Amino acid sequence: MVITAGAAGLATVRRKRQTALLESLARQWELRFAAEDRFHLAGHVAAHLSVPGAADVVIRDVMYRQEASSYRYLFTVEYTMGVLRTKHRMVSAGVCTEMQHCPISQAYSQVALGAEGTTLAAQYDALRKAFFNDQAIDPARELKPTPHPHPLPRGD
Repeated sequence: MVITAGAAGLATVRRKRQTALLESLARQWELRFAAEDRFHLAGHVAAHLSVPGAADVVIRDVMYRQEASSYRYLFTVEYTMGVLRTKHRMVSAGVCTEMQHCPISQAYSQVALGAEGTTLAAQYDALRKAFFNDQAIDPARELKPTPHPHPLPRGD
């Protein structure tokens, strides 16, 4: 029981450090930040995630900004892949766009995921550079989904 409590405490500390780092990056990049999914993106992301069979989708650490006709979101996405004994919890940075004036069924773009083999902060940075540049951005620009998910680090 002590080991479980210690592991939970360590996970909480890691989570708070990650959130603080990403919030600091959002400030540097002049983006707004929400530690939790206040925009209820999880359902929309689950529907547009390029990973077949992804379940239990959770969105955290959302950086965002409003553009002329859309909202652009950069976030951490966690989800479960596999069935029965082969289930794995995965984590990656992701980006999507929500169009402001269109039917909800067509409002969200596909989700692009961060590059495999890099840190979460590096994934955020790469996605920000690709989809949040300060040049005129076409919000309808097709996001190219990346099929390479990242396993969630275990507290073993």
